[in-house]
Amino acid sequence: MSIYSAIKALLGTRIRLFGAGIAWDDLRVPTTSARDAGVRPPNFAQFRDDGSGSNGVYGSEFIDGAERELFFEAQTPHARKTGTDLDLHAHFSTKDTVVDGQTVQFFAEYTAAALFDVFPTTTIATSDFTWDTANPAHVPYAHLLHDIADIDGSGLGISSMILVRAGRDGSSDTFGGHVFIFEWDFHIQIDSFGSEAEYAKNV
Repeated sequence: MSIYSAIKALLGTRIRLFGAGIAWDDLRVPTTSARDAGVRPPNFAQFRDDGSGSNGVYGSEFIDGAERELFFEAQTPHARKTGTDLDLHAHFSTKDTVVDGQTVQFFAEYTAAALFDVFPTTTIATSDFTWDTANPAHVPYAHLLHDIADIDGSGLGISSMILVRAGRDGSSDTFGGHVFIFEWDFHIQIDSFGSEAEYAKNV
């Protein structure tokens, strides 16, 4: 009997973290993989260069004073603990100087469905990031993160789909500068390396 067969005979077919172990992981959606609808797109603009006029690196720039949006889809992975929520957040930065009390309003409109279920009407979430004395990142080019929405995952099994419209509403916040959003992430809980069956878990 091979080592693999012996372990399988001892533990069964489940591919789990040890005991009741749960870990966190990212379900990542870079803004460069999202699409605009041609109505309220962000700019694709230079974020940083080498200080001597290089081509630099570019990103999705969400301007002040207006709403800008992108669209993307994500599928829940087999490693996710079934039924747990998905915490949507944004990684972002700015090239502009900030002061205490200024806010950036992020939004996400979404709908999600499990395999063979019906997509419900959308939910819209908004959340303000505020610079204050407790936040040390008051300098330009700081890497920042902000939670936008906790998506109910109670009815979402493996291979569920989430459809999202997300961005910044610069007409509803108080920050007069531009914001670069690099990536949206869902923080998810995982309890295995995959699923025991192709379309089923805990079998």
